Amino acid sequence: MLLPNILLTGTPGVGKTTLGKELASRSGLKYINVGDLAREGVMVRRN
Repeated sequence: MLLPNILLTGTPGVGKTTLGKELASRSGLKYINVGDLAREGVMVRRN
């Protein structure tokens, strides 16, 4: 079964994180903050 992906975008301070966490909590989906992954280098390809 494929689960949906929901991408929230917007300017800083509009509540993307708050809304994303609440959506995940209510729907049972997993919350992932892509910005955190990028800062950790998970999305960076290293040669």
